[in-house]
Amino acid sequence: MATTVVFVEILIIGLQALIWFVLFFIALVDLSWISLNTFKGWENLTTLLILAFSYTLGIIVDRIADTLFSPLDNKICGNAITNKTVPVWKMRLFIMTQDNGITKYLEYIRSRLRIARSTTLNIALIIISFIVNNINGLFGQFNWITVFGVFVGIAVVTLSFFSWRSMTRNYYERLSQAYGVSIEKKLKK
Repeated sequence: MATTVVFVEILIIGLQALIWFVLFFIALVDLSWISLNTFKGWENLTTLLILAFSYTLGIIVDRIADTLFSPLDNKICGNAITNKTVPVWKMRLFIMTQDNGITKYLEYIRSRLRIARSTTLNIALIIISFIVNNINGLFGQFNWITVFGVFVGIAVVTLSFFSWRSMTRNYYERLSQAYGVSIEKKLKK
């Protein structure tokens, strides 16, 4: 996969994570002593630092989400892979060595998987941090807008989770099929 695609993918995950990170930070630390005027003239450097921090946070969140989702991923993999005699890692490596479009397609699915998986975790943490800040009184009292925001967040978490699950099943099915076709072609030569 192109390096730029991986960079953008991790940055998207990190920018999502930055939202809940900042909300939790605000809930824990009194920021009344900070003035936005402090950053005047430093906008470019501040933006660069935010992007660098977001990228690092994206890597961490991607690994955490991968760890949290791996038991379900393994279950989906076990149900989707038809050839139980070859380990998934061997299928992946074999497909990567083939010079065909299927490798790019499978990597595209994996990229979307990582974003959906991390979005599920990030939005859940955004909801929690939003509720914590409401309890602390930062956003005012609980009202219908707060409840609506929480329900929208829960809907997004649900949709991203089911998208991840569907894409994961699709990925393993396509990997299994691609491996089978590639092996057949290799044996015919």
